Amino acid sequence: MDETERRRLDADVAGCASSHQSLLTSLDAIVGDDVITSDVLSSLPGWTVGHVLTHLARNGDAFRHMIEGAAAGELRPMYATALTRDLDIAAGASRPLSEIVSDVRRSVWALESAWATLGAEGWAGFGLTRHGNVAVTEFPWRRRREVEVHRMDLGLGYTVEQWPVDYVETDLARSLADYAEDGPEVPGEVASAPPARRLAWLLGRQSGFASPPPTF
Repeated sequence: MDETERRRLDADVAGCASSHQSLLTSLDAIVGDDVITSDVLSSLPGWTVGHVLTHLARNGDAFRHMIEGAAAGELRPMYATALTRDLDIAAGASRPLSEIVSDVRRSVWALESAWATLGAEGWAGFGLTRHGNVAVTEFPWRRRREVEVHRMDLGLGYTVEQWPVDYVETDLARSLADYAEDGPEVPGEVASAPPARRLAWLLGRQSGFASPPPTF
């Protein structure tokens, strides 16, 4: 890993940690207000707030599982199967909100600890996702995307306009590059939209455009 790659990785890890802490602060406020419960519907069809937050916890554990595999010289799958992923989310979704938030916090701390203690050989490794083998160095920005997008999916007032500028800049560049490999040109109405709305469209989350977003 050269100096440029190290600096990019440092920025990605720091950015993800910032998104983690912002999420946890907002969740603590929700639990403290004692108004929202885990069975409140999210903006994702068929999922409650409990489903979205449980997914974030299990997703953090899945990234850590792959990281620990890389540290041991193993290529581990992100989830055992798609079915076990869905069952784990369903099983945890109905817990009290305070318990789910504690689960999210534990998974965040464990993931960040895994990054902090990972050696050079581990960072040179890979994990197996539904997209195939993915470099461990890609994990921090991919995890940040999970946090930012699903925080919006909670449907509790967090919007694309509140996404951090550095996150939008970083993920938009990567998402546009990915889209260019597989899709046609970005529709004009999307290309002229503000960066955060463009990114949301590329990630399949932005309504308000006539052009349907890409599917993954």
